[in-house]
Amino acid sequence: MSRIKINNVELYYEEHGSGSEPIFFVHGFLVSSKMWHDHYISRLPAKYHAYAMDMRGHGQSNQIKHGCTLVQFADDIYQFSQQLQLTPFLYVGVSMGGGVGIQLALDHPEVLKGLVLMNTVTGFGLLAPPLYMALFRLMAGKPWFLKMMLKSAFKRPPSDDTMQLFLDEAMLVSRETVTEWTHPNNRMQHFERLNHLTVPTLVMIGDKDTVIPVDGQHRLADALPSAEKIVFEDEGHMMGAEIPEDVFIAMSAFL
Repeated sequence: MSRIKINNVELYYEEHGSGSEPIFFVHGFLVSSKMWHDHYISRLPAKYHAYAMDMRGHGQSNQIKHGCTLVQFADDIYQFSQQLQLTPFLYVGVSMGGGVGIQLALDHPEVLKGLVLMNTVTGFGLLAPPLYMALFRLMAGKPWFLKMMLKSAFKRPPSDDTMQLFLDEAMLVSRETVTEWTHPNNRMQHFERLNHLTVPTLVMIGDKDTVIPVDGQHRLADALPSAEKIVFEDEGHMMGAEIPEDVFIAMSAFL
């Protein structure tokens, strides 16, 4: 458990393992790096050295209220990799974290060895359906709203303990962070260059995702010249938490 100062803000991160292969895990909106530990980082082979950061505005970095955009998140990770001399590294991102990975690949493809994107925001149109964008702005700090929104992302009813874990994490996210993330100007930069990216990429899609438009996820996979695509049938946005074994197996085979 450590903290690092990047772009004039202090961010929390964890590292696990001592292998020679760096791999970076990036969480989704409203959650934190905790989502990766039990089912992913703890199961990695010994050759990996894993890093997971609470992105600004989230988790134990929740005191940061500004700069919560795709471009800023991507630069935070780039600066982190430079300070710790991690390049090239593997990158695993879900939802918001997947979109950050794409932005990082557009800005600094040279630092990436491979990308794993799970139910990722895509850059095609809005980051999420308009109803979600509007409700996000209303729900910051309101447990009932947050619980309703989080439940809707699951394909199956989550356990009380799982729901409470996600709700506790979401309650840490400030109204300023929510407003910046849902702002219309929060878009991927240079998105038209996707067909020039040669970073090996795995795109995993839950075909019943109700948070990120599925057609945009397919378009993303088709636009990336070095991408593989795996579709999980009858799975939703939170498949990484609902079927972690299947997701981990697919990720491991690609890595």
